[in-house]
Amino acid sequence: MRRPSAPRVQRDGWLVYAVGLPIALLVLAPFLYMVATALPRARWETFAAALAAAPFDRFFLNSAIFSGAVALGQVLTSTTAAYAFARLRFPGRDRLFVVYLSALMIPAVLLLVPRFLLISALG
Repeated sequence: MRRPSAPRVQRDGWLVYAVGLPIALLVLAPFLYMVATALPRARWETFAAALAAAPFDRFFLNSAIFSGAVALGQVLTSTTAAYAFARLRFPGRDRLFVVYLSALMIPAVLLLVPRFLLISALG
């Protein structure tokens, strides 16, 4: 009788850690650098003065409201579009679906410069 081999997930688990750990460190590097450069000169008065220099509570609230609205808008438009593409049959559905997917695949970074130009033109 043949002995069962170890599951592939257990055998290849080291590969996940070997690839994931350097990527995690690369992502955390800017934060670690910020903390390392701030701590040697750290005085609590400095951090308190920095937080009091601008209305960070209002900035946080604005960011939270904007992020929540964007997330809600994405969920609503994506679910309605998904329902329409899954259940409804109409002419040009497949072509429109490819256009919709293509728009979703555009990286947000590519849209930063056009958005900046538009906002600066609007004043």
